[in-house]
Amino acid sequence: MADWKKIYAMKAEREKKIKQICPEISNVSGIYLFYRVDEAGIRRGYCGQAVRLLERTSSHLAEYDHIALSLKKHGFFSKENPYGWKLTYKTCSKSEMDDLEVSTIRQWADAGFQ
Repeated sequence: MADWKKIYAMKAEREKKIKQICPEISNVSGIYLFYRVDEAGIRRGYCGQAVRLLERTSSHLAEYDHIALSLKKHGFFSKENPYGWKLTYKTCSKSEMDDLEVSTIRQWADAGFQ
């Protein structure tokens, strides 16, 4: 298989994983939030913005920054994994993304998420 075919196959697999936890997400612009409550009851969250939500959220699964490593370590929420990450999002125009990201971070911080 050509390298580009492998790259696209891996990308498709990551997007499939995101669709499993957030079936309605698509490649529109907006704000996304990965969030979870850990074993000690601490609320954790990571908010970002994207021109293409599905593509950006799935790209975290291939990266090595703090959120990517945590997603890999803790996995996604399920009945068998109650401390895993969940994903939510809001769509908006590109021009609204900065303001919506700030207000989303404030809203979730007010709800106790770090």
